[in-house]
Amino acid sequence: MGVQRSEGGGDGKKKGPSNYTFNNVEMNQMGRENERLLGRMIDIKAGKRGPAGGGFSHNETYDRRKHMSSNAINRRRKDDKIARENQKIANRLRSVASTSGRSGGGGGGGGGG
Repeated sequence: MGVQRSEGGGDGKKKGPSNYTFNNVEMNQMGRENERLLGRMIDIKAGKRGPAGGGFSHNETYDRRKHMSSNAINRRRKDDKIARENQKIANRLRSVASTSGRSGGGGGGGGGG
C-alpha cells in the first residue's frame, strides 16, 4: 500500500496553489493544447501533411503571389498609365530643351553676376 503525500512536502506547512490565475483543470487543458500545438509544429517542420493538405512549404515558388486582387490590378494599371504619361512629358521637355539650346545663339548659360 502506497503512502499519499501532501503537496506541502514533509515540513507540514500548508502551501497555497502554485498558480493563482488558473485552476488545475484549466492548467491541464492548456498543457494538452500546448502539447497538441507542439506536435503540429513538429509535423509541419518534418513535412508531414495533415488533413486537407495543410502545412507549410519551404518552396520559394510558393512565396510569390499567383493571384492579384482586382484592386491591385487596377492600381498597377493606373501606375503604368501615369508612368507612360510622365515619360511622354519628359521626352517633350528634352526635345524642347534641345531645340531651344541650339537656337539660343551663343549666349551661354545665362547668369552673370
